[in-house]
Amino acid sequence: MQKKRLINHDFLILKIQSRPPQWQPPIYIIAEKVGRNEEAEAGIYITKFEKDPADIDTKCALLSINCHGTCFGSLLNLVGILKSCSPDYNVKHNHCWDYAVSTTKSLLNECIRISRERGRAEEERNMLHELNHLKSNITKKHLRNQPKRALKFVVTTVRGALK
Repeated sequence: MQKKRLINHDFLILKIQSRPPQWQPPIYIIAEKVGRNEEAEAGIYITKFEKDPADIDTKCALLSINCHGTCFGSLLNLVGILKSCSPDYNVKHNHCWDYAVSTTKSLLNECIRISRERGRAEEERNMLHELNHLKSNITKKHLRNQPKRALKFVVTTVRGALK
């Protein structure tokens, strides 16, 4: 069993799906901000995830949004949004949670803009509602998930010590 973290690491998983008639299997992209560690420099990392995202520890997932088939124009435009935050990392003021929240806001704002241009008022209203409650929803779910993560951390630590 892989040792679990005591504190959440927030990141984005984006499911990119083609439209008919060229339906292709979805591509999953992980976007995250990390601090400097033994393996990498601090910054924003965007990687293609080759497996099913269920393989990631998403049991404590905080939020799922749906941009209702919004097309960002190109993958470069999407990557531009994902990289628009400062790559600098600071545990107190500029960390993975800040990145996930601000990038989700940017993605939702772009979805809202595109929905407005296309005259899709219902989609626009749904996304505005998500945007207005984004921080409070994430904070509530973080508070609910933290005891689960702490328990997993203790269990895996004890199992590791007993081996």
